[in-house]
Amino acid sequence: MVHYWLLDITSPALLRLMLKKMGKPLADAAAPLKFAAAEGPEFFRKFGWKPVGVRSMFHVAGQMKRLPMMMSFFYHLQKSEDFQTKRPWAGACLLERKGE
Repeated sequence: MVHYWLLDITSPALLRLMLKKMGKPLADAAAPLKFAAAEGPEFFRKFGWKPVGVRSMFHVAGQMKRLPMMMSFFYHLQKSEDFQTKRPWAGACLLERKGE
């Protein structure tokens, strides 16, 4: 049985943006983008998976100084508590499932 699952997750807003920018080429390559749960990582709980770690791709890239200059500006701007959100726009999510 699989006990851990690591996946990339994206919000519905980011999915819409990505579809505008690169939806057609991905669909033409038979690799369309389709999934973005409004509940974020909590979506997987009903299937027995518990989110145990969620890391925002944007925040990790900012911490590692791997963002383009303009994005870096926004990273430093949003570090205050006023700009924190409940879930990342895009991130890596580690899910855990207890053995049955």
